[in-house]
Formats: sequence, C-alpha cells, structure tokens
Amino acid sequence: MRKVHLRPTHYTFHREGPAPCFRVQADEASAYVRLEFAARAQLLAAANQGERTPDTYFDTSAGNGEVAGQQLQLAQNKLTYDMPNAVWQRLKANNHLYYRATATTQLPVDWNAAAPRTVRTVDDGYAARGIAHYFGVPHDRLYDPWVFPDQGPLNQVPAYYRAKLTLLTRYPEGHEDAYLLRQLAGHEHYTALPEDQRTKALLVFAATDRPARRAMLQLFSRQIESTTASGARGPAVRNTDLSASHATLLDNLARLVNVDPHMDIPETMDTLVANVIEEVADPYFQINQGTKGTCVPTSMQWIMVTYFPAEYTRLMLGLLTQHGSSTVANGDQVTVPSDTYRYDPQEDSPAVARFVRRSWSERLFQATMMNYSRPGMTYSNLLDVFTDKRGGLTMDELLRLLRGLRNRPHQRLQGAGADLVSNLGQRLQAPSLPVLTMMRWGAPPNQGFHEVVGVRADTAAVTFRNPWGGMNYRVGDPQPAPPRTCTNPSRAEETMTRTDLSAWIDSLVVEV
Repeated sequence: MRKVHLRPTHYTFHREGPAPCFRVQADEASAYVRLEFAARAQLLAAANQGERTPDTYFDTSAGNGEVAGQQLQLAQNKLTYDMPNAVWQRLKANNHLYYRATATTQLPVDWNAAAPRTVRTVDDGYAARGIAHYFGVPHDRLYDPWVFPDQGPLNQVPAYYRAKLTLLTRYPEGHEDAYLLRQLAGHEHYTALPEDQRTKALLVFAATDRPARRAMLQLFSRQIESTTASGARGPAVRNTDLSASHATLLDNLARLVNVDPHMDIPETMDTLVANVIEEVADPYFQINQGTKGTCVPTSMQWIMVTYFPAEYTRLMLGLLTQHGSSTVANGDQVTVPSDTYRYDPQEDSPAVARFVRRSWSERLFQATMMNYSRPGMTYSNLLDVFTDKRGGLTMDELLRLLRGLRNRPHQRLQGAGADLVSNLGQRLQAPSLPVLTMMRWGAPPNQGFHEVVGVRADTAAVTFRNPWGGMNYRVGDPQPAPPRTCTNPSRAEETMTRTDLSAWIDSLVVEV
C-alpha cells in the first residue's frame, strides 16, 4: 500500500450543525483504516497519548466510553465516515480539529506497527511538530430559524446536506451565507426550474464554500449567447451536455459533489466543486494557461466553459477522479498524464502569484487535451513538452482536439492577412462561436505562434481573449509584438487595429 487519504466534505463545521462527514480513500481495496481526531496536532503523536481526553481526542479503532471501537474496512477502495454525534458533542467545543488516517492490509490489525504494514496520512513526526490536516469549528451565534421559501425541493436534498442548509436558516438574514441562500431561492432562473433541478441547485449550494456560493448567484444570472441567427440567449443553468442523456449543468454539478477525487489531489471536495462552479460562472476571469504553453487547449477550455458548461462539467466528472479519464464528444477516451498530479514549483509554490496559478480543473483539462492531441506521445505537465521534446500543438493536432471535443468538422482558413482579418470581422459581427485565431507572437528571432480567441470586431479593430488571462494588466496598457492594448483585464481581452492584426495573423479555425 502506498497511501491513504482522508478528506472532510467541508473545511468548516459549525458546532450546532450536523456532525462532520469524511471520505476515505486508499490505493488497495482490502485496506482496514483507523481514523483519529484531535484538538491539537501534537495529540496525534504516541508520545503525547497521556494528554488525550474524550473532549480532545477520538480514535475510531478504540472508541471511548460512549462509542464502541470499530474496525473500519474500505469497500472498492473507499469509505464514507460519519462522525458519531456523541463524539461530535464532545469535540465540537474546540476551535479546530486535526485528523489523521492510518491504513493497513495486514491481519491481525496492529495499529502500532511501522510502515510498510501501516500507512499514515500524517506521520507522528509531523504531528509532534504541529503539522497536520485540520478543519475549523465556528461558534457563530444562531437564532430562531427563518422560513425557507422553497420547502419542497429542500426536503428532497440528502439529509446531511439538508441539515447544513437548515442550519443556515438559523443565521441572521444579513449573514452572507444566509443572504446568498435567500437570493438563490428567489432568483427568477431558480424559481423557473422544475423541482428536481431546484433540489440539485440546493445540494450544490450546500456542498460548496462561500466563494462558490457567490459564484452560484452569478451563474444563475448568466446567459449563454446564441451562436446562430435563429437562436436566442438562454440561462446557463439550463445548458445541456453532449451525452446521449443530455444532462443539464445542474445534473452534472450535483454528480460532481459525490465524486471521490484522485488521491494525489490534496484539496477537499468542496474546494474542487467550487473551482468548477467559479469557472462556469465567470469563464472570462477564471480560465488561464498559467506558466504553460497550453494556449490551444486553454482557448478551447474557455469556449467550452463559456458556451458548453454542462459538457465541460461532464468531462470533469471523470478527469477529477482516481481514474483520471473521460470520454469526449466523439467517443474517444482521454486520460490525464501521470505527472500532472506531482508538485509543480511553477504553480504550486507559495511564491507564485495567484493570478498565474491554475485550479485543478484547469490543470487537468489542459494537460489531458495536450496529451490527447498528439497520439503516440505523452505530454509532461511538469516539463511542458511531449516525449519527443517538442511543446505546443500543430494545426493538425488542434483540429484533432476540436473534432474530439465538439464531434463536428472544423476547417483551417489561411491566406493574405487582410483577407483573414476581413473574414474574422464578418464572423464576429454575426451570431457565431468565437473564432480560434492563430497569431505570430513575439519579436524576432524568437518569434513563435500563439492561439487566441476572437470575440468582437468593428470597422476599425478586433478584440480577442488572450488565454494568458489578464488579471495582471491595466486598462490601456500597451503590449508589444504584436502591438495590442489591454481593453478589459477582468475578461483577459486585448484589442488590435485591423491594420496591425493583418500583419500578425496566421490562420483561423472555424466550425463547419
């Protein structure tokens, strides 16, 4: 056995709310596990066991005077553990609770044995120095509950998450989480949904953190523009994926809540779900390629999240899991390259600016689509090259990626720069998908190519979205090679005159 992973469903559990729930995973299905919870990380060390009390420590294998010990065993490599309420009543007075999992495949079970017989998520040496996983226990004052306005769907939410929502009705109405819940329940695009979809919206709200709850309000207000002259704008929450079942965005977000993530992804599930919600709520701001040469899949990721958010979420249902694979629209299997999960100093180091870092969903999607686009080669996320030592993607590889993700034919358009700009302008001034635009990039002798997405055009200029992201730009900032101006940093938009663009544009790729 190599590792065991213990994750709480949330990073905070109010002392008056339901007892914490955890998901356990190990890399062997027959593993037995022991879970420990402590008010201080040092109490996890055997040397400090004399300081443990029922109010500061609990061990599932030993139990205490009120709860019998259990020999927990994984089924199909995983286990859901609900902390007994009697244990929670004792531990909840602490401000934080640290947790640890120990696993073994050996019988008889001996939790004092040394590795490799047992594997710990946090070893005793780390625990002795106060380093461990933990979650917070807020003590906010609660009040008499206010009446939730949509009781039918609330009653259909699974009991654990329903209890977390019910707890929010005891917060004052001005408390942000309570306010966001009331706003969601009263939103016109929420009230217009059928009951089963409203139930899934409440489940997702309960399963995420506060930033994602803010993003959910943004998502419910978001409209997806029509890409055809005869179409109409529609609420993003009614978007459907490209599978045979045509699952909605809310269907797939609700399924994502119950996904067991890959064991090498450290974040808790509420954070991973939050990443996806924030991306589908505000793709302009959220999607970027970080420090990697993944401009092609990042541009496609932005298009997917902007126009096909349900399909994007369906793909993440597979890519975030231990299997690390999914099926794209044309039926091809795509797989996350193995080193994508390894520590990457270019984006995991605390010294890296936040606007450069990618979420796990960005990282997995981009590395996977790079890998898929060049058959017979393996993409390294760490090195940002394939096994043939080349980076980037060719035009043929771009077309392969598009066929997979969209299951539709695409065409590359080449020719004189002025003609390409005229063609691009005509397409962007009519209802259509944004246009993938390949440009020459950088000053000679180091000039290369860069994929951007054309989004708007007028008679004088063209605006495109740069997959670099734009959070480090200011409005009006000029950029060289190619000559362009930052016009909206929160949307990563830059603008070029048509004359300048004609000298730098290389080709267009359009759906036919």
